[in-house]
Amino acid sequence: MHLLSGKSAPKKLKSLVQKPVVQTEDYDSDDARFYAVGPRVPERVLDLTVTSAQKRHLEPATRKGNIRKFQKFLHFCELYRKVPLPVSITDLCKYAAFLSLTFKSVDSIQNYLRGVSTLHKQCGVTSPDLKDHRIVTLLIGLSKQKRHVIRQAAPITPEMLAEMFIFLSLQDPYEATIWALFLVAFYCMLRKSNLTPSSQSGYNPHKILLRQDIDILQDALHVNIKWSKTKQAGGTPTVIPLLSIPGSCLCPVRAYRRMIALNPAGREQPAFINPDGNPILYSQYMDAIKYLSRQAGYNPRLFSTHSFRRGGATFGFRASVDVDHLKMQGSWASDAILDYIRLPEAERLKTFQLMRNEIVNSGL
Repeated sequence: MHLLSGKSAPKKLKSLVQKPVVQTEDYDSDDARFYAVGPRVPERVLDLTVTSAQKRHLEPATRKGNIRKFQKFLHFCELYRKVPLPVSITDLCKYAAFLSLTFKSVDSIQNYLRGVSTLHKQCGVTSPDLKDHRIVTLLIGLSKQKRHVIRQAAPITPEMLAEMFIFLSLQDPYEATIWALFLVAFYCMLRKSNLTPSSQSGYNPHKILLRQDIDILQDALHVNIKWSKTKQAGGTPTVIPLLSIPGSCLCPVRAYRRMIALNPAGREQPAFINPDGNPILYSQYMDAIKYLSRQAGYNPRLFSTHSFRRGGATFGFRASVDVDHLKMQGSWASDAILDYIRLPEAERLKTFQLMRNEIVNSGL
């Protein structure tokens, strides 16, 4: 018997089930779909909809990462004959110690512990408290033992870009495309996932920029970012305006106009393509960074595609751009942007100089 079909069900609730609700105010298409009367949908269709939507809430890379974490934990449980679900705090501490034998970073250990928590939640089991005193103290102790320093890509600066520019032949369609890619990545502080796929088969038009996503105005570009790591559900694109810089080799408008003239493509094709029409791949993007940084006299091992994101944030901060504006431009959802800003010694020295001047002026 349906919950609302019995005699004890209030008449008002019965009427809502038996006939649609007609609203005269604030009525829109969503209301129409919600209150529409039609044939009863089989329950298995609802089950499939629920399952499909739950699977899609994670990006494929995140889903693969979770599977890797689950497998690692289950391997530990099988190796030491532990009950995986629910796991005790004592066994979870042993698992952290087990990971520490091969993991260099405590951050990675914490990430895998969160994977155990995710496994519990997905199986409908109460997840372990990762803030338990025993786990917290263990991780602090491990961090003191390991003292692992995460290697971060060095920022690419405007000065470096100008030095790289010398080694490009901008009459070549491929090199003109690489240069436009560099400048858009730098000024928009974009992640590689917005710019280049890892393989031809991994090309996702909902993530990477297409030609139709970059509007060309007289003296500006409007770059429409549809997707980001912090905005995976899509929605209204974030528009990043890039203005012309007359007389500069670092002008993004001139670089992009040159690219589309030498390397034309359809509106629904990737923004940055090879002359054969296929998208520029991540490996090509990385190879271009390594080659040009070496040609400009820098150690290529210090740089990666993330160097443009780090370099754009650093340069914006040096140019006195408000940090909140930088966060919006680069789609940072937290203060993690502060880890991206790397100021040269001359800039850091300004802090002490201001403090010293205040002491001198006060006569202390």
